[in-house]
Amino acid sequence: MTNYHPTDTAQLVRSNQADNFALCYRHFLQITRDGAKYKVNFPNSTPALEESSQKLIVQLRERQKQQLLLFVRSDLELYCVDATVDWRLIVGLGSDHVQETNMTLHHVYGIPYIPGTAVKGVLRHWWLQENYGNDEDKALCDESFLALFGSQKQRGKVQFLDAYPDAVRFAKDIMNPHYPEYYIGGKPPTDGQNPVPINFLTVERTSFRFVFLTRTPGLLDRLKERLERALEMKGIGAKTAVGYGYFRDFKDQTDNIIGEFKRQQQAKQEEFERKREAARRAALSPLERLAEELNCLTASQEDEARATHIYTAELQSLQGDEQRMIAQALKEYWQRINKWSGGSKKQRAKVQKVKSILGES
Repeated sequence: MTNYHPTDTAQLVRSNQADNFALCYRHFLQITRDGAKYKVNFPNSTPALEESSQKLIVQLRERQKQQLLLFVRSDLELYCVDATVDWRLIVGLGSDHVQETNMTLHHVYGIPYIPGTAVKGVLRHWWLQENYGNDEDKALCDESFLALFGSQKQRGKVQFLDAYPDAVRFAKDIMNPHYPEYYIGGKPPTDGQNPVPINFLTVERTSFRFVFLTRTPGLLDRLKERLERALEMKGIGAKTAVGYGYFRDFKDQTDNIIGEFKRQQQAKQEEFERKREAARRAALSPLERLAEELNCLTASQEDEARATHIYTAELQSLQGDEQRMIAQALKEYWQRINKWSGGSKKQRAKVQKVKSILGES
């Protein structure tokens, strides 16, 4: 059995320098020759994703979150839920592979995932079973069903996104056909045939994020009611009859995503306000900035000392309208901190001077 790959790629993979799990699992499993036959040597120990791949999952989930924030900004309704595999999961078991057992792995990232088409198929089948007694003709007459899943003639209004894991845990399992010569063909299923165990890989107790989008208000509410039930009772992927593919621990993340969007929007608005205020202050004259400063002072000792300095050093050197502007700002400040009436002899003298400038005495 010949593998055709670029020489440098083959050298990197065989020297354990390749981090992409899909590349290693699909194209570079160890193969030995026994006479005219070839044998694929399944790894003795349970494989694990490289640390770089685990970090890639974190980056991928973060990028997906940022995409969801963009969708929310575009007025799409969102439903996002995390769920954990109850035991084991295997999606794509029957797809092409040299071992005749496979797993759906992302062709770019090399990680296990659940395609959106698989999520849609499971939910659609559960919907047919629970609501229409598996009568598809009856379902296709229901506008709510068509809105969710569409048909050959009508596009559905819900987008089913791929479900990505948060961290991947692999587990090995076997299938043990007791009549290999019967399955290959040519002989009846007799007890004299030797079982031939077939190894395959599964995902175990891993959390996945399921995401759904629509522009139709309220449509996702109908989906929420049934998604958990479908994944709990029907499962997804292969071998559900023996306990594979069922989910538990559903955690709705929709409000967290929307809350993050609102926080980002608020931060942007605050940053905009800060820049606008900075531009406004930059356009003020030195005297206007001084009046603005007085408007921002508090009752602290430090701020009172600053107001006294402005009275002594600035007010006395001004004339006309400029002097009246600062006098008015001082008046408003002292009124705000309850120092306009009463107080010490020095404070009463300062107030009297300001009143004289304003023509109030």
